[in-house]
Amino acid sequence: MNKIKDQIAVFIPALLIFVILNSCAKHDEPIKQALFPKAYKVQIDEMISETLESTNVPGVILGVWIDGVGEYCISEGTSNITTNDPMETDFHFRVGSVTKTFTGLAVLMLADEGLIDLDEPVQTYLPDKNIPRGDEITVRMLGDMTSGLYSYTYDSIFGAEFLNNPDKVWYPDSLLALAFRNENLFDPGTDFFYCNTNTIILGLLVEKISNKTIPDFLKEKILMPLELANTYWPHGSFIPPSYAHGYTVQTIDGHMADATYWNPSWAFTAGQLISTIKDLRTHIESLAKGGLISEEMLREQQQWIVIPNKGKYGFGISNKNGWLGHIGSIPGYNTAMYRHEAAGVTIVINVNSDIHQQTEPYPVVVFAQRLVAIVASDYPLISSH
Repeated sequence: MNKIKDQIAVFIPALLIFVILNSCAKHDEPIKQALFPKAYKVQIDEMISETLESTNVPGVILGVWIDGVGEYCISEGTSNITTNDPMETDFHFRVGSVTKTFTGLAVLMLADEGLIDLDEPVQTYLPDKNIPRGDEITVRMLGDMTSGLYSYTYDSIFGAEFLNNPDKVWYPDSLLALAFRNENLFDPGTDFFYCNTNTIILGLLVEKISNKTIPDFLKEKILMPLELANTYWPHGSFIPPSYAHGYTVQTIDGHMADATYWNPSWAFTAGQLISTIKDLRTHIESLAKGGLISEEMLREQQQWIVIPNKGKYGFGISNKNGWLGHIGSIPGYNTAMYRHEAAGVTIVINVNSDIHQQTEPYPVVVFAQRLVAIVASDYPLISSH
């Protein structure tokens, strides 16, 4: 009898495992989560708790995917400091400058069709925009941030208007006018300056060449082919449910404010998109290996400009010691999205605050560097964009 009981004791757990695994067969995320190494989970959980406290952000959503190993998606902290609602892994958030990777990809797709020459002066395509030195600044220089153009985000008029009226609707031509009233910073192609003006112009270029609005082009050519069902080009202050509230001190008095519903039109193709960690995982894994462009255009995308002590920058994509992707920051939200092919690791992280000291890295960078130190210690992540 004892032998039979022993056999039953072994059989029942085995049967339960079989049932559980098969019940997840059509939705394999629970399996991949279960297979993710426990040692990693423990370290990641501890890191998140410690980093939430040290960065003082309300909450975090984090996803890590390791080829052949599994995945781990976790959220911690609060999504709304008024109601104290928890963060959830499927929440939507504003991605900020991660949008630049979509805009850069859109330009490369048009170049693949022979509709844009990356080494042609931008004035050839947009003569009516009166871009300073547009007859010398090439499309490539806009993509790799070597144009020398001034960023409208540093303009005093923009700063005052933005702080006084964060709900204002901005138009691309108005943003360019603010940039162009300032002198160029250097001769085209001679230096690097991370600048939203560049990506605004690229967005207008996509619209001009494709004869489509940016929302329509992105939806048709990128979002639908990659099945990014939770990535949106918002109109007005729209943000789809469910979402985390975002907090900032980019205010007139420097006090913290809820920036969730601030109008993101000021960022246009440099930072207006909304997404989720799982959609961004799909996007960066495709982007890093050229899923929507030819091998030739992938090589063009990854012609790196070396930035001393900060890594490299290509056409709308950064390279931090082999980690390809981008950081995004917009009032209330801070996002990191990276893929390392050699390590076989993808990470996407969002925190619902962009608050940090100017001498310190963005809070999401702290999370990303500490996460990489756990799951891919041989490939440390360099900070910045």
